Amino acid sequence: MPFLVVVDGLDECRGTHHDQSMLLSHLVALTQSLPLRVLITSRPEPHVKLFFDKTTHIYISFYGGLKAREDIYLHLRESFDEPHDSERHAAIMHDVPKPWPSDAEVRLLAERSDGYFIYASTVLKYIDEEYFSPIKRLQEVLEISPNGSEVFEELDKLYRQILSTCPKTEFLLRILEILLFTDPVAGQTVAAEIVEAVLNFSPGEVSATLRGLHSVLKFGKYRDLLHFTPFHASFRDFLSDPSRAGKYFIQAHSEERQVRFVRGAAVV
Repeated sequence: MPFLVVVDGLDECRGTHHDQSMLLSHLVALTQSLPLRVLITSRPEPHVKLFFDKTTHIYISFYGGLKAREDIYLHLRESFDEPHDSERHAAIMHDVPKPWPSDAEVRLLAERSDGYFIYASTVLKYIDEEYFSPIKRLQEVLEISPNGSEVFEELDKLYRQILSTCPKTEFLLRILEILLFTDPVAGQTVAAEIVEAVLNFSPGEVSATLRGLHSVLKFGKYRDLLHFTPFHASFRDFLSDPSRAGKYFIQAHSEERQVRFVRGAAVV
């Protein structure tokens, strides 16, 4: 009986496209000499598709089909119990009857997902964010006008809605530029305290600015410093594409202009 090796989210692994392709090559080579089967999950990035076009494989897409939308509907239907029953939202939700939201609203969100669990995941995080009303946030999401069918178009609208909750757009983009588009040593994330030093911000200003972005950024402590990383690589992709991000577009600088982190110190 062969063993199963699972690589989840290959496209979000650290390293270059070449590194990811080399990893795939090594895994395929191992299957030739060992009793192994490999399951790769990834967005269909060009370098990933190119590799598998030359390799014997079984391709399964979870996107766009009726089954995928139904799975997302069931996931949303069950997951909405969390914000409804959570103690942090008790004052707002205690008189709201179940099922909440309505079945029609959950169906609409599942349709807008187009089979992408990333959309459902981001919606749930946004609605369940502490210090905000789940009812109002659900309404904000539902009021985003669906008027297109491009891949990720609904997710892009949701990202724009989330970013619009921050009143200091200029500060927000300067912070995100450093957090998401720099080249830290050893692939480590960038600490909020270092960002504040680079931008000459007051202590705590980065956290305050990013407070409404818990649905797209993961907040965590590392060596007593506060770090932020995106939940999904698609958020960085969105910000770096002017046709998708609009006024939230961030121009990735060349290596000469990137902020570099050397032995814990930031230099421009």
